[in-house]
Amino acid sequence: MNDMTSVAKRFVDLKYEIDCLGRIFPSAIPNDLHGSACGGEYGPELPYSFISNIIPFMSMVDFSSSERFISLVPTSLTLGCSWRIWPDPNINKEEALLIYNTLNSDYEVDSTSYTYIPELEIYIPHEGKNRVNFCRYHGFDYIKAKVETAHYPSPDRIKIYYILIPGGVDVWAVLDGKYMQKINHYAYALPFMRQYGVEIFDGWPDSYHDISTIVQFSKKEYTNHDNIHNLNNVINLDKITQKIQLKQELEKWGDEYVNCSLMDINLSLNRFGFGLIFLFVLMMVTIQFLDLYLDVVIFSLFLMMTFVFSVFSPIFKEKRKNLRTFEKDVFIYSQSLSG
Repeated sequence: MNDMTSVAKRFVDLKYEIDCLGRIFPSAIPNDLHGSACGGEYGPELPYSFISNIIPFMSMVDFSSSERFISLVPTSLTLGCSWRIWPDPNINKEEALLIYNTLNSDYEVDSTSYTYIPELEIYIPHEGKNRVNFCRYHGFDYIKAKVETAHYPSPDRIKIYYILIPGGVDVWAVLDGKYMQKINHYAYALPFMRQYGVEIFDGWPDSYHDISTIVQFSKKEYTNHDNIHNLNNVINLDKITQKIQLKQELEKWGDEYVNCSLMDINLSLNRFGFGLIFLFVLMMVTIQFLDLYLDVVIFSLFLMMTFVFSVFSPIFKEKRKNLRTFEKDVFIYSQSLSG
């Protein structure tokens, strides 16, 4: 047994141990390793979901690119999931063998669907999950099943960064310098990835934006491949960089001064309303003294014309971001930059 086979076997054992513990103390297991299923059931995590929630970039693996073939699958390297029934401990060896032979019949084998990832030396059952723990419990070393092959990224393409933060640790994986994913269960993932040959570094490299900025901009920027189940959020760093650059460009554009009128400036209603009240009072005063004080009338009319002129004429300079139409203008400008 080589080193990778050994660590793969330990990973499969981990799934079995967590499933067993979850039957007794489900509250002791994180919800993404043992919890609610998509059909509303509560129990063991499905094999693909389980490995995806621990090992990074499983969502980047294409599970539909190869033809299926019938093979004897090693039980010790196959992730199980007894979500419906658990192995019956009360049956004898003859009864267990009868069930095992039934599971190996053409009809039963035809209903199975397993994926083998040779790089990780792990089999992931999609259909035929319950029989794995049956074979494991009763000592059957192989499971006959229909298998397809999928490939995990080579270790030289992945870098893992172990980062000390206030109150704990953050662990992130980067694929091809472009894709980034947080490793939540690093106590399980790091030994596996280290044995696989992935380099693990202390600290976050200066060549990337700081993690808080990436996370802030990543809320709506996840990869969208046709071949991924999208259980885990994989951040596209190229898109994050584009968003950061766009934000910086828009901030610079918004700080530029442009000619505008008072009507263009995003004044509060109180300030603009005060101007209208002042204009109304001025008109009333002018009407009252129209026959007596011609010079006051002329001066009042001059003030009114000045006020109207200042409201509607572009004689002021103001930053674009302070204009009433800024949100609409910034959308149009951002579209022109993106296009």
